[in-house]
Amino acid sequence: MFQLHKILLPVDFSDRCALVVSVAARFARQFDAEIDLLHIAPLFPDRTPAPLCERLDEFGALCLREIKARHQIVMSDRDVGRDIANYAHDHGIDLIMMATHGYGPFRAFLLGSVTLKVLHDALCPVWTSAHIADLPDLRHLIYRNVVCAIDRSEQSGLLVIWAAEFTRAYGAKLTIVHAIPSMAATLGEFGAARWEEEMREQVRLEIRSLKERLGIDAAIEIVRGEAGTAVARAARVADADLLVVGRSTHYPVAGRLTTDAYSIIRQSPCPVVSI
Repeated sequence: MFQLHKILLPVDFSDRCALVVSVAARFARQFDAEIDLLHIAPLFPDRTPAPLCERLDEFGALCLREIKARHQIVMSDRDVGRDIANYAHDHGIDLIMMATHGYGPFRAFLLGSVTLKVLHDALCPVWTSAHIADLPDLRHLIYRNVVCAIDRSEQSGLLVIWAAEFTRAYGAKLTIVHAIPSMAATLGEFGAARWEEEMREQVRLEIRSLKERLGIDAAIEIVRGEAGTAVARAARVADADLLVVGRSTHYPVAGRLTTDAYSIIRQSPCPVVSI
C-alpha cells in the first residue's frame, strides 16, 4: 500500500546526491513527509564524528531549505549498503532515495555497489535516479506521466496501487506496461507471431481485470522484447517522469533485485521507484 511519511537520504556529499536531495525535498512538501539524512562513515578509533556532523548540517542547510530533517552519522566498519537497508528497516522508512553513478562507457553497464546492495536488501521502496552521466536539473520536475511496469505475479497489484496513488497526488497520467519475450528463435516467425497475438490479448484482459478490481484508470501498453530494453523504450515513448517496477519478494534467500529489475533500472531514461 502507498505510504510516504518517512524518507531516507543516504548522503555521500556528491553533486549527484545534492540533486536527489532536491527531489526528496519536493516529495516532503507534497506528502508532508519527514526526511532522515544519513551518512555512513568509516570506523576509526582515533576519529570523532563531529566534523562529519558539521558537514552534514551544512549539506542539509544548503539542500533542504525550510524542510525539517534529522541528521544521522553512523560510524561503521561493515557493509555500507547493508547499514543503509538496516537503518531503513529499524526506523520505519517508507522510501530510500539514492543517486546512481553512470560515469563512462563501462560503468554505464553497472550500478554502484552500494546502490546494488540497498536494492538487494531493502524491504521498503527505493528511488534511484536515471543511470546516465549527466543528470538533468530535477528541482523543477513536473510529474505528468508515470509508467508502472508489471509482470504477471501477485505483486503486480501492489505496484499498480503505489503508482496510482503517486499519480493521483500529482494529477498525472498512469500507463501500465508489460513486456512479453520474443519467441521467434524458438517458434519461428509464424509461430511466434501467433503466440504473441494470443499472449497480448490474454495479458490485456488480465490488466483490465486488475484495473477494474482496483478502481484504477490507466492506459495499457504491451511491448515485446527483453524486459529492460522494452520497458525503457516504453518509458521514452510515454515521456515518463517516473518508472515504477517490482523487486523480488523472495527476501532474504537470494536478495530482492532480480535480473529483470536490474536491467530496467539500469536502462531507464527516468528515475525509478522499485518496490
